[in-house]
Amino acid sequence: MINRQLDEKATAWLAAHREKILEMWMDLVRIPSVQAPAEPGAPFGAACAAALERSASYLAALGLPVVHRRADGYAFADVGEGAQCVGLFGHSDVVPVGEGWLYTKPFEPIVRDGRLIGRGASDNKSGIMASWCVAAMLKALDVPLRNRLRVFVGSNEESGMKDIEAYVKHEEMPAVSLVPDSSYPCGLGEKGILRMWVKCEIPFAAVRSMEGGDAFNIVLDQLDAVLEPNDALAAELRERCAGDGRYSVEIAADSSILLQSRGVAKHAASPEDSVNATWLMATLLSSCEALPQSDRQILSVVADYLQDPHGKALGIAHEDEIFGHLTAANGMVALEEGYLKLSLDVRYGTSLAPEVLEEGLCRAWQEKGFAVSYLENRGGYVADPTSPVPGVLKAVVEELAGKEMNCYRLRGGTYGRYLKNAFPVGTALFHADRQPIPAMPAGHGGAHQRDEAADIEGFFLGVRVLLQCVLAVDGLLD
Repeated sequence: MINRQLDEKATAWLAAHREKILEMWMDLVRIPSVQAPAEPGAPFGAACAAALERSASYLAALGLPVVHRRADGYAFADVGEGAQCVGLFGHSDVVPVGEGWLYTKPFEPIVRDGRLIGRGASDNKSGIMASWCVAAMLKALDVPLRNRLRVFVGSNEESGMKDIEAYVKHEEMPAVSLVPDSSYPCGLGEKGILRMWVKCEIPFAAVRSMEGGDAFNIVLDQLDAVLEPNDALAAELRERCAGDGRYSVEIAADSSILLQSRGVAKHAASPEDSVNATWLMATLLSSCEALPQSDRQILSVVADYLQDPHGKALGIAHEDEIFGHLTAANGMVALEEGYLKLSLDVRYGTSLAPEVLEEGLCRAWQEKGFAVSYLENRGGYVADPTSPVPGVLKAVVEELAGKEMNCYRLRGGTYGRYLKNAFPVGTALFHADRQPIPAMPAGHGGAHQRDEAADIEGFFLGVRVLLQCVLAVDGLLD
């Protein structure tokens, strides 16, 4: 299936340019490209614009003509001159960093235990670098293409996808697109995503503040609250939290109570095995007899609704034959003039109508005295079952991985849901003969977690795979 001679040349090219690639990769990770308020020429903030600019400069350095739509937050370049194009779609923006990193600071990347560690090292600056490597090898090794390869870089994937919406509206749609923002062999569709804010219509009586989280799509793992001075409540909390590492209780200079709950973060698309800090705090406080009854009632609703990751208490539990269980995750909490607000990120299969889910969720919260203050909802998709692309990609990946692998459906969301004939793929691949590498602590190392990490050897094998996948798809087009 694969071109062995080309793979040997690609392997040698990657070895010769390994240090340069790592340096470029780390330079991208150093840019703190978390969404921020818009500025002139930077619709998603200056740092996101800087990461996009750097990514575009990498493509320009290959001698490619780069189209840079700064006002819309994306750039792209084509390799070759064919009538049709194959797309590679990556993004340079990242999710917020959070506290509690163990190995390094989020935007000070390091190499440790064979991993590149830093926010965005995997999601998705590895995708940008993998796409760049493919474009560079096609040129350096003089690999002929029947069609063009279009390398796209966006800067708003994590917090709205306004960049890809603009691209689809104004630019050419590739005949087939690969999205190196997932895993190999390839994805066959994606769940729908609903995001909402709900706000309690009754203010807290004894809670001064309650703040935590920066993004919908990260399970909240640290929540901080300030409670009114109350000796009985302070004593009750100290007794309940003694020896429990999930909580800390302190008394401030003004006698107010400082309470923190600590959970385990995960990507909101896979919240199983996470521990939501909002649920922890709500469960604790709702059972405290010294807290005003009205506050306990508010928090008991929150504790009930967030007790499981599948929306059972919310009345929205659903299992899809293709995508499995619906998931529901809380990522942010805030107080607005004393009124509690919290976010919810729901991922659901294509057999559940978006409007049915929306109606059920709104009803559940409204019945408990919470108003929906923000809601966006986009259904998922399933790839064409007759497409030859997945079979070809699977064959390529298995040959280079040395093991059988299965295609899958995504819980998360990628640019693929906006594109025609799109297949999410990976940026790293663990070969069958490789030895295991040291595990990282729970809540660390994964996408959207602390100490986000990318396996370096897996990345270089993944790049070889991506090159062969591009050529295989190119050969499928008329």
